[in-house]
Amino acid sequence: MMAIALVMIVVIPMGSVFVLLSAFMGWCNVSTRLIRQTIYMELLPNRFMGRVLSFFRSIGTCMRLLILALFTLMLDSTSASVGYLVLAGLLISATLGIVFSMRMLMQQVDTPDVVADQGTVKH
Repeated sequence: MMAIALVMIVVIPMGSVFVLLSAFMGWCNVSTRLIRQTIYMELLPNRFMGRVLSFFRSIGTCMRLLILALFTLMLDSTSASVGYLVLAGLLISATLGIVFSMRMLMQQVDTPDVVADQGTVKH
């Protein structure tokens, strides 16, 4: 939905649409943070939580720096709308990665090895 909102910002260049869709993307951002935290709590044992979260935060910071550098260089030769379209493409590729990997992750949670790793064993 965020990718669609980014494309709509480019397609409909009006200030009111920009403000409305920016508020919508902010709501989506909060929702994805809550969903991500819930998934972490479901999939990760407590002893790995801090390490995994710091790893993903560092990856996210590096991605932000690279995207900021790319957009800074790109803005001179293209318009800002190209940046929105690049972000929409990144969101779509991330969504596809989540859709294809989620089944595998959820199957791993149901296996006895992972449950035994969390301290309880199913018999």
